[in-house]
Amino acid sequence: MINKIFTILCFISIAFTSVGTNAGEWLEIDTGIRSIGMGTAQTASGRGVSSTAYNPANLAFLDTQEAFFNRTNYFVGMSHVFIGYATPLSDYEVIGFNVFNFDSGEIEGTEETGFLNEAGEGGAYKVTNFLVKGLYSVNLTDQFKIGASLKYLREDIDDMYMQGIAFDAGLSYALDMFGLVVGSSITNLGPDIKFQGKGLEVVDSESGETIVRATESFSLPTTIRFGVESQFMGSGSESFVYHDQFSLSLALDAVRSMDSYFYSSLGAEFGFSDLLFARAGVYMGHDTKSFSFGLGLKYNWIKVDYAYTDYGILGSTGQFGIGLEF
Repeated sequence: MINKIFTILCFISIAFTSVGTNAGEWLEIDTGIRSIGMGTAQTASGRGVSSTAYNPANLAFLDTQEAFFNRTNYFVGMSHVFIGYATPLSDYEVIGFNVFNFDSGEIEGTEETGFLNEAGEGGAYKVTNFLVKGLYSVNLTDQFKIGASLKYLREDIDDMYMQGIAFDAGLSYALDMFGLVVGSSITNLGPDIKFQGKGLEVVDSESGETIVRATESFSLPTTIRFGVESQFMGSGSESFVYHDQFSLSLALDAVRSMDSYFYSSLGAEFGFSDLLFARAGVYMGHDTKSFSFGLGLKYNWIKVDYAYTDYGILGSTGQFGIGLEF
């Protein structure tokens, strides 16, 4: 059980950042199977509703309705579910939403007597994290796209909770040379949050009075991203090298947190006939993640994707996702 608690703490606080002094570190959990397969280098290369965690402007690339779903099993019973949907409002506007839920699985609890922690029959509890996000993006021109999102987030630990709102914004611009696209975003902007709930109440064993512990407010993990993509090969007019069957995209992201950590990632996607895809990514300067790879199949209106990520001392994960275009 100690191993489970240790792993959960590591996975939430370390696997996604280098410091872990903010609240809501789980907001940095990777989502989108194509994104994960490319090492999350998605600020400029992301497309559609599954990549909006990295840049909400990626939503503006859609010209049809899109839905996405994946459920991921992590270590020692942890899991998360991600759902997304988007639809064009017009030739230049797209709206959508995301829902994310993280579940730690059951953790053995202990009872508390007075101000002293004592091992006891405290039952089981779990850590759950929930997010719902509304998205809006606009094609200002054929080359320039912007997007924003507003999200509600909540974290529950047994009978304590914290909740708040946050804002994301981003842009994407296609250059008229070498198939280049540049993107930038800022995510998790919002007011500080702190824990609330009955779990903060303690009964004084001598006086019988209920004492509510004071809690510190914590900032959200605000993050700035900058990315570059080269649509090196493909059948589109924006591709640097034209080919009617093969496609190749290369992407580089630099990620900087307001909490002072920095890392970068390099990703690639090779496609055949807009049907089969192979992806790979490498992380540079990240505490735990080292590399990832993925595969994709797109047939008519359905997309199936797989991604593998190596988390170093924490192990590795394999994830599947399904997307629909209609």
